[in-house]
Amino acid sequence: MGGRDGDYRLQDSLPAPQIRSSFVALSGHGDNFNSISELCRTTRNGVFLEEAVIPYVELHPEESTTPLNAYLYDFFMHGDVKTLERANGVRAGEVWFVLNDFSLVLKTIVASLANFLKLSETDLNFEDLAGEGDEHENLQDESIADDSTVASESTVSTQASGVATPLSSVSSSTAASQSKSNKKKLADSWDDDADDDDDEEEDEDVAAAKMANLDLSKAELEKGFLNIYKAMGLLTKEFNTKFYKMFA
Repeated sequence: MGGRDGDYRLQDSLPAPQIRSSFVALSGHGDNFNSISELCRTTRNGVFLEEAVIPYVELHPEESTTPLNAYLYDFFMHGDVKTLERANGVRAGEVWFVLNDFSLVLKTIVASLANFLKLSETDLNFEDLAGEGDEHENLQDESIADDSTVASESTVSTQASGVATPLSSVSSSTAASQSKSNKKKLADSWDDDADDDDDEEEDEDVAAAKMANLDLSKAELEKGFLNIYKAMGLLTKEFNTKFYKMFA
């Protein structure tokens, strides 16, 4: 518009930013960020991001002067422990621990996705998750404990074979008191369950409202997360198979 030759035109409007602050976007910045620091500093109002807690790895040599150790990727590719010691500099006494930690990370990701997609009937207890190495040791400990328990029970039953103790009256009174206590707890639990159901319904309504504001439909989101869940499951299985060979 205007001008000596009449050929000046206004610049076309830029698309409205979805992530960037509207104030920062006035200078022509869109939703493309050059660094994590820029992302944290210039996001829109209402979004709080802390650079220290964002899972991000600086790449060498563009962003960091320290080269990265690709011991996890290398082990996934060849599964050779001695190569990790020789080529990646991981000490022999630390190999099991670092691989077991990553096994736990993979299992936690798979469990989180399964919880999100509601693939299991009950919520998973993340405190029960363990790396492949820890699970192997736990199974061995349980096997030893079972063998010792069976041996001790057989010894006790042999020693007490001719001894009888009249405990019928005591057991009956104890059972009666436990029954009354259980009835009281059951009545209280019904009220608590009713309150919990109301809270869960409110949470579901809030979650549904948030989902409605997303550009992607719920079906597309679930399909995408399901593909990620399948891929992470395959990755976890292959990694744990190679890790298990280390101590099998």
